Amino acid sequence: MTSDVYFAPLSSHDPEYVSSILSTIFEAAGFSDCFSENDLTAVKVHFGESGNKTFVSSEYVGEIVKLIKHTGAKPFVTDANTLYFGSRANGVDHLNTAIQHKFTPDVVGAPITIADGLIGTDSVEVEVNLKHFERVSLASGCVNANAIMVVSHFKCHMVGGIGGAIKNLGMGYGTRAGKQQMHSDLNPKVDQKSCIGCGKCAGHCPKQAITIENGKATIDQELCYGCGECLIFCAPKAIKSVGTPVPSPCRKRWWNIAWAR
Repeated sequence: MTSDVYFAPLSSHDPEYVSSILSTIFEAAGFSDCFSENDLTAVKVHFGESGNKTFVSSEYVGEIVKLIKHTGAKPFVTDANTLYFGSRANGVDHLNTAIQHKFTPDVVGAPITIADGLIGTDSVEVEVNLKHFERVSLASGCVNANAIMVVSHFKCHMVGGIGGAIKNLGMGYGTRAGKQQMHSDLNPKVDQKSCIGCGKCAGHCPKQAITIENGKATIDQELCYGCGECLIFCAPKAIKSVGTPVPSPCRKRWWNIAWAR
């Protein structure tokens, strides 16, 4: 099975030009036929971590919301809380981050919600009967929606490799408990020879599972739930993922290509 892929230049940020481009793609892809009157439609985005620019801008999302409204559906813009320590780990910080990045009703033209609630417990257990899981914990705001429009930015991930719509949904709509399930075989280990004892991994571990002993990091596997934060912040790359191989091509090299204009 193959998919049609549409490309459009966004070298100009003129609002009328952007609106015209997005409208053309929306119609060409047949999205107008995907929504019914009064469909509660989740527009799944990434609100971005506090202070960064790696997310689809709220102005673009607002144009997509307009197009969905024209079909008679009722869109809302949403994402679920993260497992890792950061600016999107709970509903309050997450909404404040969204506001910081101009995801507000007056800009996007729709309500802003956090799909799994204040602390990531607004969930629905869904039976999937797949290879790794029989049931998964998904954000209720996703499961209860009548339709979902996925708005993804090109992204590299230390475990998943190059991510887009599939990761944006499959992992992004998992609750904190669901995300923990997905990371459960990460099982990071410290290469004691490479570790420089800087302590950055310990400082960013949400479970305080890492301690610095005799100038080296040690991970308590009983406390660790595999969020992968330590892999990101380990400058000498002394922490390795045992359960899942870490792909090498990602991060800086591909990141710059993805966001080149």
